Amino acid sequence: MLVAVGAVVAAAVFAFRGEDTPDTISLGGAEAPETSEPVEGSGADEDESASSDTGSSADEGTDQPADVGEPASPAPSADVPAPVEVVAGTRIDIPAASVVGDGPADLWDTTIVPWQDGFLMTGTIAQPQVLPELPPEIAERFPEEVVTFFEEAGGLPPTIQEAIDMLSAEPGLMELVNEVVLDDPEVSAAIYAEPVAPPSRYTLLSSDGVEWTEVDVAWPPVEGYSQTLVASDGRSLVHVAREDLFDPEQIEPGPPTDTSFTVSTTTDLETWTSAQFVVDSDGSGPRADGVPVQRWTDVSGVALSGDRWVVVYSTQEHVDTYALLPDEALELMNSEGSSMGEDETGITIYTHDFSDEPVDQPMEIGPDTGEVVLTYTWDELGLDGPPYSDGPLTSTVAVGVVGSAD
Repeated sequence: MLVAVGAVVAAAVFAFRGEDTPDTISLGGAEAPETSEPVEGSGADEDESASSDTGSSADEGTDQPADVGEPASPAPSADVPAPVEVVAGTRIDIPAASVVGDGPADLWDTTIVPWQDGFLMTGTIAQPQVLPELPPEIAERFPEEVVTFFEEAGGLPPTIQEAIDMLSAEPGLMELVNEVVLDDPEVSAAIYAEPVAPPSRYTLLSSDGVEWTEVDVAWPPVEGYSQTLVASDGRSLVHVAREDLFDPEQIEPGPPTDTSFTVSTTTDLETWTSAQFVVDSDGSGPRADGVPVQRWTDVSGVALSGDRWVVVYSTQEHVDTYALLPDEALELMNSEGSSMGEDETGITIYTHDFSDEPVDQPMEIGPDTGEVVLTYTWDELGLDGPPYSDGPLTSTVAVGVVGSAD
Protein backbone atom coordinates (compact mmCIF):
# COMPACT_ATOMS: atom_id res chain seq x y z
CA MET A 1 0.00 0.00 0.00
CA LEU A 2 1.30 3.44 -0.90
CA VAL A 3 0.26 6.10 1.58
CA ALA A 4 0.10 9.76 0.56
CA VAL A 5 0.56 12.21 3.45
CA GLY A 6 -0.66 15.82 3.28
CA ALA A 7 -3.98 17.48 2.72
CA VAL A 8 -7.00 15.21 2.33
CA VAL A 9 -6.56 12.89 -0.65
CA ALA A 10 -9.51 11.00 -2.09
CA ALA A 11 -9.18 7.23 -1.85
CA ALA A 12 -8.76 5.56 -5.22
CA VAL A 13 -7.92 2.13 -6.58
CA PHE A 14 -6.13 1.78 -9.92
CA ALA A 15 -7.02 -1.43 -11.77
CA PHE A 16 -7.00 -3.01 -15.19
CA ARG A 17 -10.32 -3.55 -16.94
CA GLY A 18 -11.54 -4.29 -20.45
CA GLU A 19 -13.28 -1.60 -22.46
CA ASP A 20 -16.57 -3.51 -22.57
CA THR A 21 -16.50 -5.11 -19.12
CA PRO A 22 -17.26 -2.34 -16.63
CA ASP A 23 -18.07 -4.86 -13.91
CA THR A 24 -14.88 -6.89 -14.24
CA ILE A 25 -11.67 -5.80 -12.51
CA SER A 26 -8.42 -7.71 -12.90
CA LEU A 27 -6.20 -7.38 -9.85
CA GLY A 28 -2.83 -8.17 -11.39
CA GLY A 29 -2.44 -11.75 -10.26
CA ALA A 30 -4.75 -11.53 -7.26
CA GLU A 31 -7.92 -13.60 -7.22
CA ALA A 32 -10.61 -11.77 -9.20
CA PRO A 33 -13.93 -11.01 -7.51
CA GLU A 34 -16.90 -13.21 -8.31
CA THR A 35 -18.91 -11.84 -11.23
CA SER A 36 -21.64 -12.94 -13.59
CA GLU A 37 -19.11 -13.23 -16.41
CA PRO A 38 -18.38 -16.63 -18.03
CA VAL A 39 -15.81 -18.66 -16.16
CA GLU A 40 -13.11 -20.73 -17.73
CA GLY A 41 -14.40 -24.11 -18.87
CA SER A 42 -18.06 -23.09 -19.04
CA GLY A 43 -18.06 -22.75 -22.81
CA ALA A 44 -20.30 -19.69 -22.48
CA ASP A 45 -19.73 -16.78 -24.80
CA GLU A 46 -22.42 -14.30 -23.76
CA ASP A 47 -19.90 -11.49 -23.29
CA GLU A 48 -17.18 -11.80 -25.91
CA SER A 49 -15.07 -8.99 -24.45
CA ALA A 50 -14.57 -10.92 -21.22
CA SER A 51 -13.13 -14.00 -22.92
CA SER A 52 -9.40 -14.62 -23.04
CA ASP A 53 -7.66 -14.87 -26.42
CA THR A 54 -6.24 -18.37 -26.75
CA GLY A 55 -4.89 -17.85 -30.26
CA SER A 56 -6.92 -20.80 -31.72
CA SER A 57 -10.37 -22.33 -31.59
CA ALA A 58 -11.03 -24.52 -28.55
CA ASP A 59 -11.44 -28.23 -29.14
CA GLU A 60 -14.77 -29.65 -28.14
CA GLY A 61 -14.68 -31.31 -24.76
CA THR A 62 -11.72 -29.37 -23.42
CA ASP A 63 -11.74 -26.90 -20.56
CA GLN A 64 -10.62 -24.03 -22.80
CA PRO A 65 -13.16 -21.38 -23.82
CA ALA A 66 -14.01 -20.93 -27.45
CA ASP A 67 -12.00 -18.45 -29.49
CA VAL A 68 -14.22 -15.44 -29.99
CA GLY A 69 -11.63 -13.06 -31.45
CA GLU A 70 -9.42 -10.32 -30.04
CA PRO A 71 -10.55 -8.98 -26.64
CA ALA A 72 -10.98 -5.29 -26.12
CA SER A 73 -8.09 -5.30 -23.66
CA PRO A 74 -5.57 -8.11 -23.04
CA ALA A 75 -5.81 -9.81 -19.70
CA PRO A 76 -3.01 -8.80 -17.32
CA SER A 77 -0.15 -11.21 -16.92
CA ALA A 78 1.20 -12.43 -13.61
CA ASP A 79 3.90 -9.74 -13.56
CA VAL A 80 1.43 -6.83 -13.70
CA PRO A 81 1.75 -4.80 -10.46
CA ALA A 82 -1.00 -5.09 -7.91
CA PRO A 83 -3.34 -2.09 -7.66
CA VAL A 84 -2.15 0.90 -5.65
CA GLU A 85 -4.43 2.31 -3.01
CA VAL A 86 -4.06 5.97 -2.10
CA VAL A 87 -5.56 6.73 1.29
CA ALA A 88 -6.21 10.00 3.04
CA GLY A 89 -3.48 11.12 5.42
CA THR A 90 -3.28 13.79 8.07
CA ARG A 91 -2.21 17.37 7.46
CA ILE A 92 1.34 17.92 8.68
CA ASP A 93 2.16 21.32 10.14
CA ILE A 94 5.71 22.24 11.02
CA PRO A 95 5.75 22.78 14.80
CA ALA A 96 4.71 26.40 15.31
CA ALA A 97 6.65 26.62 18.56
CA SER A 98 9.85 26.32 16.56
CA VAL A 99 9.18 29.45 14.51
CA VAL A 100 9.29 33.07 15.72
CA GLY A 101 6.06 35.00 15.16
CA ASP A 102 3.51 34.25 12.46
CA GLY A 103 5.78 35.01 9.52
CA PRO A 104 7.00 32.39 7.06
CA ALA A 105 10.08 30.34 7.85
CA ASP A 106 12.37 28.89 5.23
CA LEU A 107 12.47 25.10 5.15
CA TRP A 108 15.00 22.94 3.36
CA ASP A 109 16.52 19.46 3.37
CA THR A 110 13.15 17.85 4.16
CA THR A 111 13.73 14.08 4.23
CA ILE A 112 11.67 10.97 4.99
CA VAL A 113 13.58 7.80 5.91
CA PRO A 114 12.67 4.41 7.41
CA TRP A 115 13.12 4.26 11.14
CA GLN A 116 12.66 1.12 13.23
CA ASP A 117 9.16 -0.15 12.33
CA GLY A 118 7.98 3.12 10.83
CA PHE A 119 9.18 6.38 9.32
CA LEU A 120 11.09 9.50 10.35
CA MET A 121 10.63 12.92 8.77
CA THR A 122 13.07 15.75 9.38
CA GLY A 123 14.05 19.09 7.90
CA THR A 124 15.83 22.35 8.68
CA ILE A 125 14.01 25.49 9.79
CA ALA A 126 15.58 28.89 9.09
CA GLN A 127 14.18 31.39 11.56
CA PRO A 128 12.88 34.78 10.38
CA GLN A 129 14.66 37.82 11.78
CA VAL A 130 13.18 39.26 14.95
CA LEU A 131 11.98 42.89 14.97
CA PRO A 132 12.94 44.39 18.35
CA GLU A 133 10.97 47.07 20.15
CA LEU A 134 12.33 50.39 18.92
CA PRO A 135 13.49 53.00 21.45
CA PRO A 136 11.34 56.17 21.54
CA GLU A 137 14.14 58.26 20.02
CA ILE A 138 14.17 55.89 17.01
CA ALA A 139 10.41 55.48 16.65
CA GLU A 140 9.84 59.24 16.56
CA ARG A 141 11.95 59.53 13.40
CA PHE A 142 9.22 57.81 11.38
CA PRO A 143 6.31 59.81 9.92
CA GLU A 144 3.26 60.15 12.14
CA GLU A 145 1.08 58.00 9.87
CA VAL A 146 3.51 55.09 10.22
CA VAL A 147 3.57 55.37 14.03
CA THR A 148 -0.23 55.59 14.15
CA PHE A 149 -0.58 52.59 11.84
CA PHE A 150 1.34 50.29 14.18
CA GLU A 151 -0.34 51.71 17.28
CA GLU A 152 -3.75 50.88 15.83
CA ALA A 153 -2.46 47.41 14.87
CA GLY A 154 -1.53 46.71 18.49
CA GLY A 155 2.19 47.36 18.19
CA LEU A 156 5.07 46.07 16.13
CA PRO A 157 4.88 42.44 14.92
CA PRO A 158 7.47 39.89 16.11
CA THR A 159 9.44 39.73 12.84
CA ILE A 160 10.75 42.11 10.20
CA GLN A 161 9.05 40.19 7.39
CA GLU A 162 5.65 40.53 9.08
CA ALA A 163 6.21 44.30 9.39
CA ILE A 164 7.08 44.51 5.69
CA ASP A 165 3.94 42.54 4.78
CA MET A 166 1.76 44.84 6.90
CA LEU A 167 3.26 48.04 5.47
CA SER A 168 3.09 46.77 1.89
CA ALA A 169 -0.67 46.24 2.26
CA GLU A 170 -1.17 49.95 2.93
CA PRO A 171 -0.52 52.23 -0.09
CA GLY A 172 2.38 54.61 0.47
CA LEU A 173 3.50 53.41 3.92
CA MET A 174 6.33 51.17 2.71
CA GLU A 175 7.81 54.03 0.69
CA LEU A 176 7.79 56.31 3.75
CA VAL A 177 9.58 53.69 5.86
CA ASN A 178 12.14 53.08 3.12
CA GLU A 179 13.11 56.72 3.04
CA VAL A 180 13.82 56.76 6.78
CA VAL A 181 15.66 53.42 6.89
CA LEU A 182 17.87 54.19 3.88
CA ASP A 183 18.73 57.73 4.97
CA ASP A 184 19.34 57.10 8.69
CA PRO A 185 21.96 54.46 9.63
CA GLU A 186 20.93 54.56 13.28
CA VAL A 187 17.36 53.57 12.39
CA SER A 188 18.59 50.75 10.20
CA ALA A 189 20.91 49.51 12.96
CA ALA A 190 18.07 49.54 15.50
CA ILE A 191 15.73 47.56 13.24
CA TYR A 192 18.34 44.88 12.48
CA ALA A 193 19.83 44.82 15.99
CA GLU A 194 18.63 41.29 16.76
CA PRO A 195 20.80 38.65 15.05
CA VAL A 196 19.08 35.92 13.09
CA ALA A 197 18.58 32.80 15.21
CA PRO A 198 20.58 29.77 14.10
CA PRO A 199 18.71 27.17 12.04
CA SER A 200 17.15 24.22 13.81
CA ARG A 201 15.72 20.81 12.92
CA TYR A 202 12.24 19.45 13.41
CA THR A 203 11.55 15.71 13.68
CA LEU A 204 8.32 13.74 13.22
CA LEU A 205 7.81 9.99 13.71
CA SER A 206 5.10 7.74 12.29
CA SER A 207 4.34 4.02 12.57
CA ASP A 208 2.17 3.90 9.44
CA GLY A 209 3.05 7.02 7.41
CA VAL A 210 -0.40 8.51 8.07
CA GLU A 211 -0.35 9.76 11.66
CA TRP A 212 2.76 11.78 12.65
CA THR A 213 4.00 12.82 16.08
CA GLU A 214 6.59 15.50 16.86
CA VAL A 215 9.56 14.29 18.90
CA ASP A 216 12.47 16.12 20.46
CA VAL A 217 15.77 14.92 18.99
CA ALA A 218 19.14 16.44 19.91
CA TRP A 219 20.51 16.57 16.36
CA PRO A 220 24.11 17.50 15.64
CA PRO A 221 24.36 21.29 15.23
CA VAL A 222 23.59 22.74 11.80
CA GLU A 223 24.67 26.33 12.51
CA GLY A 224 27.40 27.42 10.15
CA TYR A 225 26.93 24.49 7.80
CA SER A 226 26.16 25.05 4.14
CA GLN A 227 24.49 21.69 3.47
CA THR A 228 23.12 18.74 5.46
CA LEU A 229 21.79 15.33 4.40
CA VAL A 230 20.19 12.45 6.32
CA ALA A 231 19.94 8.73 5.51
CA SER A 232 18.78 5.64 7.39
CA ASP A 233 18.39 1.89 6.93
CA GLY A 234 15.76 1.69 9.67
CA ARG A 235 18.17 0.59 12.42
CA SER A 236 20.84 3.29 12.22
CA LEU A 237 20.73 6.89 11.02
CA VAL A 238 23.50 9.02 9.52
CA HIS A 239 23.64 12.83 9.37
CA VAL A 240 26.27 14.52 7.20
CA ALA A 241 26.98 18.26 7.28
CA ARG A 242 29.20 20.24 4.90
CA GLU A 243 31.01 23.35 6.10
CA ASP A 244 32.91 25.72 3.82
CA LEU A 245 36.23 26.91 5.28
CA PHE A 246 37.63 30.24 4.09
CA ASP A 247 41.03 31.83 4.36
CA PRO A 248 40.80 34.51 7.12
CA GLU A 249 42.72 36.90 4.86
CA GLN A 250 40.42 36.34 1.90
CA ILE A 251 38.84 39.66 0.91
CA GLU A 252 37.40 39.13 -2.55
CA PRO A 253 34.36 36.86 -2.93
CA GLY A 254 35.19 33.35 -3.96
CA PRO A 255 35.01 29.66 -3.08
CA PRO A 256 36.28 28.13 0.17
CA THR A 257 39.87 27.00 0.43
CA ASP A 258 38.78 23.79 2.17
CA THR A 259 35.54 21.88 2.75
CA SER A 260 34.84 20.07 6.01
CA PHE A 261 32.44 17.13 6.35
CA THR A 262 31.08 15.99 9.71
CA VAL A 263 29.38 12.57 9.64
CA SER A 264 27.33 11.69 12.74
CA THR A 265 25.63 8.35 13.36
CA THR A 266 23.11 7.10 15.92
CA THR A 267 21.07 4.00 16.67
CA ASP A 268 18.67 5.56 19.20
CA LEU A 269 18.38 9.28 18.23
CA GLU A 270 20.00 10.13 21.56
CA THR A 271 23.67 9.19 21.42
CA TRP A 272 25.67 10.39 18.42
CA THR A 273 29.16 9.47 17.27
CA SER A 274 30.81 11.92 14.88
CA ALA A 275 33.69 11.65 12.44
CA GLN A 276 35.15 14.55 10.49
CA PHE A 277 37.26 14.80 7.36
CA VAL A 278 38.47 17.83 5.41
CA VAL A 279 38.80 18.08 1.64
CA ASP A 280 41.38 20.45 0.17
CA SER A 281 39.15 22.22 -2.35
CA ASP A 282 42.02 24.26 -3.77
CA GLY A 283 39.27 26.83 -4.17
CA SER A 284 40.93 29.32 -6.48
CA GLY A 285 43.83 29.06 -8.88
CA PRO A 286 44.77 28.68 -12.51
CA ARG A 287 44.04 25.56 -14.51
CA ALA A 288 46.54 24.04 -16.93
CA ASP A 289 46.05 26.73 -19.60
CA GLY A 290 46.47 29.54 -17.05
CA VAL A 291 42.78 30.55 -16.93
CA PRO A 292 41.72 31.28 -13.32
CA VAL A 293 39.04 28.94 -11.99
CA GLN A 294 37.01 28.42 -8.84
CA ARG A 295 36.40 24.96 -7.41
CA TRP A 296 33.35 24.12 -5.32
CA THR A 297 32.69 20.91 -3.37
CA ASP A 298 29.20 19.63 -2.48
CA VAL A 299 27.69 16.53 -0.92
CA SER A 300 26.15 14.46 -3.71
CA GLY A 301 24.60 11.74 -1.57
CA VAL A 302 24.73 9.68 1.61
CA ALA A 303 23.64 6.09 2.28
CA LEU A 304 23.69 3.60 5.12
CA SER A 305 23.73 -0.19 5.05
CA GLY A 306 24.55 -2.52 7.89
CA ASP A 307 27.37 -1.01 9.90
CA ARG A 308 28.76 1.18 7.08
CA TRP A 309 27.93 4.65 5.83
CA VAL A 310 28.95 6.06 2.45
CA VAL A 311 29.21 9.74 1.54
CA VAL A 312 29.75 10.89 -2.03
CA TYR A 313 31.07 14.42 -2.53
CA SER A 314 31.74 16.13 -5.84
CA THR A 315 34.04 18.96 -6.91
CA GLN A 316 33.55 21.03 -10.04
CA GLU A 317 35.46 23.99 -11.39
CA HIS A 318 34.11 27.14 -13.00
CA VAL A 319 36.00 29.89 -14.81
CA ASP A 320 36.57 32.77 -12.36
CA THR A 321 35.43 35.71 -14.49
CA TYR A 322 35.89 38.06 -11.52
CA ALA A 323 39.62 37.26 -11.46
CA LEU A 324 39.88 38.09 -15.17
CA LEU A 325 39.10 41.76 -14.53
CA PRO A 326 41.88 44.37 -14.46
CA ASP A 327 42.53 46.47 -11.33
CA GLU A 328 40.38 49.42 -12.44
CA ALA A 329 37.36 47.14 -12.79
CA LEU A 330 38.02 45.43 -9.44
CA GLU A 331 38.18 48.78 -7.67
CA LEU A 332 34.85 49.76 -9.19
CA MET A 333 33.30 46.39 -8.32
CA ASN A 334 34.34 46.84 -4.69
CA SER A 335 32.46 50.14 -4.49
CA GLU A 336 28.80 50.42 -3.52
CA GLY A 337 26.19 50.37 -6.27
CA SER A 338 28.12 48.47 -8.93
CA SER A 339 27.40 45.21 -10.74
CA MET A 340 28.83 43.00 -13.45
CA GLY A 341 27.02 41.51 -16.43
CA GLU A 342 28.16 38.84 -18.89
CA ASP A 343 26.97 38.06 -22.41
CA GLU A 344 28.26 36.52 -25.63
CA THR A 345 30.60 39.44 -26.30
CA GLY A 346 32.21 39.99 -22.91
CA ILE A 347 31.81 41.66 -19.50
CA THR A 348 30.14 44.99 -18.72
CA ILE A 349 30.45 46.93 -15.45
CA TYR A 350 27.45 49.02 -14.38
CA THR A 351 26.83 51.56 -11.64
CA HIS A 352 23.40 51.96 -10.04
CA ASP A 353 21.50 54.28 -7.77
CA PHE A 354 19.45 52.13 -5.42
CA SER A 355 18.28 54.93 -3.11
CA ASP A 356 14.73 54.78 -4.45
CA GLU A 357 14.43 50.98 -4.47
CA PRO A 358 11.95 49.48 -1.92
CA VAL A 359 13.84 47.34 0.56
CA ASP A 360 11.26 44.56 0.27
CA GLN A 361 11.69 44.23 -3.49
CA PRO A 362 14.58 42.58 -5.36
CA MET A 363 16.94 45.08 -6.93
CA GLU A 364 16.88 44.76 -10.70
CA ILE A 365 20.24 45.33 -12.34
CA GLY A 366 21.29 45.34 -15.96
CA PRO A 367 21.51 47.58 -19.02
CA ASP A 368 18.06 49.06 -18.38
CA THR A 369 18.72 50.05 -14.77
CA GLY A 370 22.41 50.97 -14.66
CA GLU A 371 24.91 53.19 -16.34
CA VAL A 372 27.58 51.42 -18.39
CA VAL A 373 31.03 52.35 -17.08
CA LEU A 374 33.47 49.73 -18.41
CA THR A 375 33.29 47.01 -21.06
CA TYR A 376 35.71 44.19 -21.91
CA THR A 377 35.51 41.64 -24.70
CA TRP A 378 36.36 38.01 -23.95
CA ASP A 379 39.36 38.33 -26.25
CA GLU A 380 40.65 41.30 -24.22
CA LEU A 381 40.33 39.14 -21.11
CA GLY A 382 42.33 36.29 -22.62
CA LEU A 383 39.50 33.91 -23.53
CA ASP A 384 38.38 32.56 -26.88
CA GLY A 385 34.70 33.05 -26.00
CA PRO A 386 32.20 33.08 -23.14
CA PRO A 387 33.25 30.63 -20.40
CA TYR A 388 29.81 29.19 -19.85
CA SER A 389 30.78 25.50 -19.90
CA ASP A 390 31.77 24.01 -16.57
CA GLY A 391 34.92 22.02 -16.00
CA PRO A 392 35.07 18.31 -15.23
CA LEU A 393 33.05 16.95 -12.31
CA THR A 394 35.05 14.78 -9.94
CA SER A 395 33.23 12.53 -7.46
CA THR A 396 34.86 10.89 -4.44
CA VAL A 397 33.50 8.29 -2.02
CA ALA A 398 34.17 8.40 1.72
CA VAL A 399 33.32 5.28 3.76
CA GLY A 400 33.00 4.94 7.52
CA VAL A 401 31.66 2.64 10.23
CA VAL A 402 28.56 3.41 12.28
CA GLY A 403 29.54 4.34 15.83
CA SER A 404 33.16 5.04 14.92
CA ALA A 405 34.83 8.46 15.14
CA ASP A 406 37.56 7.45 12.68
